[in-house]
Amino acid sequence: MLTIIEAPRQSDLMIELIKKLNPQVMVTGMAHFGAVTSSTFQHLLNITRDIGSHLFLDVSEHFELSSLPGLNGVWKYQAGNTLPPHTVIVCGLVKNQVYSELDVAFNISEEETIFKALFKIVELLEGNTALFCQYYYGYLFHELLAFQLADRHPPAQRE
Repeated sequence: MLTIIEAPRQSDLMIELIKKLNPQVMVTGMAHFGAVTSSTFQHLLNITRDIGSHLFLDVSEHFELSSLPGLNGVWKYQAGNTLPPHTVIVCGLVKNQVYSELDVAFNISEEETIFKALFKIVELLEGNTALFCQYYYGYLFHELLAFQLADRHPPAQRE
């Protein structure tokens, strides 16, 4: 049985929860005060490595493309270290002001098996159907939406 938990963002509560539950997969984000320095991130990496858990860390709230970006401990750690194989950093561009109708995200991982699994998920969600088939299915879908049943009883004719 696979144990997956979504943990609270406060680092002390998160680490205590990890120690007690020993999950196989940990999905979490970080509170703002924990994301400023790399020590919280390092502690989280060490705990999940020690118990053999995979860590999926969402840093979407703390990622900003601007001329004056805020401090980010995860990127600070990444600048000087290689990401451990049990860790995936997930980042959605939620503060995207340029293309507000477009949702964009990226994942960072050094583990090839995780990369392949995520790639298969994307293939499943997007579909790798040939272009001709996509047009054909789109045509069929359009025809089904336009399909109307004729009245079974024609209106009475007036004389």
